[in-house]
Amino acid sequence: MRQVSVTELKNRLSHYLRLVKQGETLAVLERSIPVACIQSAHAATGQRRRLDELVRDGIVTAPEQAGEPLVIHPIRAKRDVVRALIEERGDQ
Repeated sequence: MRQVSVTELKNRLSHYLRLVKQGETLAVLERSIPVACIQSAHAATGQRRRLDELVRDGIVTAPEQAGEPLVIHPIRAKRDVVRALIEERGDQ
């Protein structure tokens, strides 16, 4: 979360509003004490907000195309996988 003083916010309001529109949340400080937070009126919640932060910080990359999430289909084994694992490990 970016921090900004009341004076700086007043002087560069348009700049900081642009940042908020891009998903940034601002902590407004008065004499170095946080007094308010500014975030988009359409701010994402929960997991989506966290994902947006990760994308903004360059930790993950957003998909190039929007779409439905991938469907994961269970794999059907010809025999009991747990039993096979126990047999393979033996008496370990």
